[in-house]
Amino acid sequence: MHKLLFRLLLLGSLIISSCKRDQAQDYESAVPYLTETNLAWADSLLSNMSLEEKIGQLFIWQVPDQTNRSILQQSIPLHLSGLLIEDQALIKHISLVDSLIQQSNWAPFIASREEVLLNNQFSDVSDISNLQLINATHNDSLFQHLNQLRLRQAKALQINLVFTPSLHAQTGLHEDYLPTYADEQILTINKNFLDYFPSIPDTARRWQMIKSPIQQLIEQEISGFEISSMLPADETTFSDYFEDRLSFDGLLFSNATLSNTALEKLQSGVDVVCISTEQPLEFINAVKKAIEEERFNSRQIDHKVRRILSAKRWIHNGMDRFNSSKPSPFEQVQAAIPSEKSLGNGAQQVKVPIDQLYKHFIDTDWDYFNYEISQKGITLLSNPSTQLPFNNLLEKKFRIIDYEEASFRYFKSTFDHYADFQARQGQSTDAGVLQPIADGSTNFINVLLLDNLYPDPVGDSAFFAGLKVANSKGKLVIINFGDLKQVSVFDSTYTILQCYEYSKNTEELAAQMLFAAQDIRGRTPQPSLPNWPKQSGKNLVSNRLAYGKAKDAGIRPEKLVGINAIANSAIKKKAAPGCQVVVAKDGKIIYSQAFGHHTYRKKQRVQKDDLYDIASVTKIAATSLVAMQQYEQGTYRINDRVKNALPEFKKAPFKNTRIKDLLTHRSGIQPHLPVVPYLLYRGPENTACDSFFCSSGKSNYTIQVADQFYFKSNYIDTIWEQMNEVRIKKVRRYKYSDMNLVLMQRLLEKKGQMKLNQMTYRSFYKPLGLRHTSFNPHKYYPKKQLVPTEKDEKWRQQQVHGFVHDEAAALLGGVAGHAGLFANAEDLAVLLQMLMNEGNYGGKQYLNPATIDLFTDDDHGNHRGLIFDKRHSSNRSGRAYDLSSAAFGHTGFTGTCAWVDPEHNLVYIFLSNRVFPEKNNRKLFQQRVRTRIHQVVYDALGSYEHTWPELEM
Repeated sequence: MHKLLFRLLLLGSLIISSCKRDQAQDYESAVPYLTETNLAWADSLLSNMSLEEKIGQLFIWQVPDQTNRSILQQSIPLHLSGLLIEDQALIKHISLVDSLIQQSNWAPFIASREEVLLNNQFSDVSDISNLQLINATHNDSLFQHLNQLRLRQAKALQINLVFTPSLHAQTGLHEDYLPTYADEQILTINKNFLDYFPSIPDTARRWQMIKSPIQQLIEQEISGFEISSMLPADETTFSDYFEDRLSFDGLLFSNATLSNTALEKLQSGVDVVCISTEQPLEFINAVKKAIEEERFNSRQIDHKVRRILSAKRWIHNGMDRFNSSKPSPFEQVQAAIPSEKSLGNGAQQVKVPIDQLYKHFIDTDWDYFNYEISQKGITLLSNPSTQLPFNNLLEKKFRIIDYEEASFRYFKSTFDHYADFQARQGQSTDAGVLQPIADGSTNFINVLLLDNLYPDPVGDSAFFAGLKVANSKGKLVIINFGDLKQVSVFDSTYTILQCYEYSKNTEELAAQMLFAAQDIRGRTPQPSLPNWPKQSGKNLVSNRLAYGKAKDAGIRPEKLVGINAIANSAIKKKAAPGCQVVVAKDGKIIYSQAFGHHTYRKKQRVQKDDLYDIASVTKIAATSLVAMQQYEQGTYRINDRVKNALPEFKKAPFKNTRIKDLLTHRSGIQPHLPVVPYLLYRGPENTACDSFFCSSGKSNYTIQVADQFYFKSNYIDTIWEQMNEVRIKKVRRYKYSDMNLVLMQRLLEKKGQMKLNQMTYRSFYKPLGLRHTSFNPHKYYPKKQLVPTEKDEKWRQQQVHGFVHDEAAALLGGVAGHAGLFANAEDLAVLLQMLMNEGNYGGKQYLNPATIDLFTDDDHGNHRGLIFDKRHSSNRSGRAYDLSSAAFGHTGFTGTCAWVDPEHNLVYIFLSNRVFPEKNNRKLFQQRVRTRIHQVVYDALGSYEHTWPELEM
């Protein structure tokens, strides 16, 4: 009885309001399409329209994924007001819209709900970052560009009705957003009208706060509003509310998935309902039945259709372009759709857009555009106690926690570049209550990942209690990949990184931002949350090597494919079984790949975290670091003589040699250490522990040089004593010698009071967070992570695997000034980047810029730096021809090299085991593999210039 009474009252109010509006013919509306001319034209059509045709105009069909033929067959006979087509391929969409316009009796609405660009509307076009993330960049130029581009996209695709974001005074969107659409005669419908100020109860105060931004929209010639909520309690119909309270008489839209819901919307004053269904006829019949049963008035339908038709006349510029003979706005290019199956039955040649349109949507690098937006938009909401960035990475344990179905695999794989972690999947009860997992009771720093998770402080009280405890101990960081509203339950006492969307780009960037590998500059875009007002956010400046895109460095990615070709060709020709290649430009690793296998048996592929024996690259990745550190500490001077720095050699032939001459290879000392007797002595009978070697590490045989092969430690002193008798040339010219760096090692260890490996680890590798760099790696890493070198048939009589390849370094215990270090390419890139950064990395100053300049300069008597190699005509192997004069680096016997070019802000690492299975394999040198790969990088510099996507009309 009450429902019947309500319906009668509602019907009466509709009739009265309809009569009132129909009598008011001579008014000036703020709505651009409600002019006397357009309304009069609509009146002339109404008398000739059937009831079915009128009813059809009340619905826009949001089309499910169907074939073109099915859509046209269903929509044309129903006289629907228009279509909203999503998830179709671009060409299919264009063909369908073109056919619909040609066959419709009245101009159809072609609608779009995309808030940024129209890319997301198509199944074969890359998506665009969401509006919240874009607004977090607070880049006015970017927003204006996207606004204009969206308008051009709409015009090119014949889109004439767009649902805008929830525009109001505090969204941060620009005031010229709407007039541009009105000028181009495109209807703009503001979405989610009653979703403003959701935290304020349904009171008079809320409606007063709504009124101001709505009036602002009306003044900007908004075309209409979409209704998504219930009516205010004191209003009869939406149309009354808008006209009486807001002085707006334009079109009102809503959406529905059920026919009875759609009918109720229309009865409540909505003019057009966007229906999501596979059976649009059901909605038409529901309205017809309501009219037959006198639950809906046909006169009110006329009023709605009258204004709909006036809007369509306005859209099509007086309907001059809307007739059966009008030309298509697209160039008539005939192109075959890939297959009949893709179009369904009856596939045929169809009209497609001009080349520029196709190129714009399909060929533009939208992913990089999104990447840039994510870089600038991700926001550090709060960072109490400066918990971020993470530092001292080898001293901390991390646990990544998530409660969702999302894998977060890109986040985890990127996080793994910087630190080890334990992954934990949170659980919930059958009732959906989140079980606590982070409570601060362990040494783990908990990184909680959110996407679509909206925890409830009341229902999930135990979960929140655990977070609170972990946070109080500085052991919690929250990363939200979802809407900003998801973190409304937290405040600024929590460390929160807000990403706004879940994507590959945001995952990768967020992980890097935790370690200050990427700048954080975003600011919150809206004021809807009390804890995070507009423009909330903290800056964080990058100070670590990042993992970026080649385009970040002005390089087209395709220009680097030559690296793959050269590396794979070298492997195929057996120059080496495998290799790692890393290129860093402008502080970002833009190329990092592992190729081939550990051996030619191809049982184990090379991974990026595998460790290679880097041979003489040890000189710059270990010895030089400690040499520079002690030089700064004043423990020696480069013009000191050996006899003063190392008194035990005061009678040696090289006693008057200066330290500088050791470091530039001008000492004249013989190349090799005096170890030949030990290398010749090894034989099958020498395993009884009665000679230099033993098969086990017992007694004094403590220096392991290979599996089941130990050297007697007593002879280490003998080797040092025999250095007093090495040969030396009287003419001090450049002559490369490992002895020079072994003597330097002796000096550094004496001054530093510890072994070279201990000094490098404590002062450099550990604070830098290097997890894949070590002397004697067989002690610390599984064998499968260590790349083998030579199959030594003469001395060690086994495959050398996990032990240093260089024989002298092996006899010295695997730690030597000239060789012995194992590393992966990415760790070496960090070391070299620190040198490129003038000694600074991760917020810590390791070396003074002046010291690095001194050691890497070639003003020391020949073409060499101090330990570092430089560009010179005598050493063209292992470096690019275009290497600048400022560059420095080194090569290694095992087939390695590492180069820094400060002039181009470039780091290049190449690691291989070309000495497998035997060291006389010189194919890597003969094919100039390292040189050619390095030159590919130089040839690629400056090949890309960033511009924002454009669409020429």
